[in-house]
Amino acid sequence: MRLFIAIEPDAEIRRNLTAACASFRDLAQDCVWSRSEQLHVTVAFLGDVSPAFLPHLTRRLDDLCGGVAPIACRASGFGYFGCRRYPSVIWAGVEPADVITACHERLWQALEEMGYERPSARFDPHITLARCKARTRNAPLLEALDQAQATDFGRWKAAGVTLMESRPTPHGARYRSIHKAAFAG
Repeated sequence: MRLFIAIEPDAEIRRNLTAACASFRDLAQDCVWSRSEQLHVTVAFLGDVSPAFLPHLTRRLDDLCGGVAPIACRASGFGYFGCRRYPSVIWAGVEPADVITACHERLWQALEEMGYERPSARFDPHITLARCKARTRNAPLLEALDQAQATDFGRWKAAGVTLMESRPTPHGARYRSIHKAAFAG
């Protein structure tokens, strides 16, 4: 099972993000846009995990999240990963970055104790809106995103994290919730 741990925005935030992206789709070349149900903040990507290990993982997630207060989140602004000439990912920003990063660190400390290897030392909280194919120039898209920097997609209270499975299909990845671990309170 290919798994990741996510903070899921509420339905209103997803609708706002999807509506905002609609105006950019015609400007984008060779981009695969995330569907509304795919929008999330990845807090930890685990990769391939044996189904036999799920009970240990979900129990550990429940224990960890029980000591974390709910997070008042806000999605706003646009950005990209990669270079300006060839962006690889178009994203929406998520705040409070420091609190979400602390949650990420806490999860990874526990996951490393369980034998998982952190795939990257860098973590930037975001919601992936689109993935651009390699070596695709998207100057008009980035210029339009620059003009929309003040965009606020709304606030929500993250009450926990979700362990998600990602299944590749010919039409893109499909996500399935495996377990929800609630934050304290």
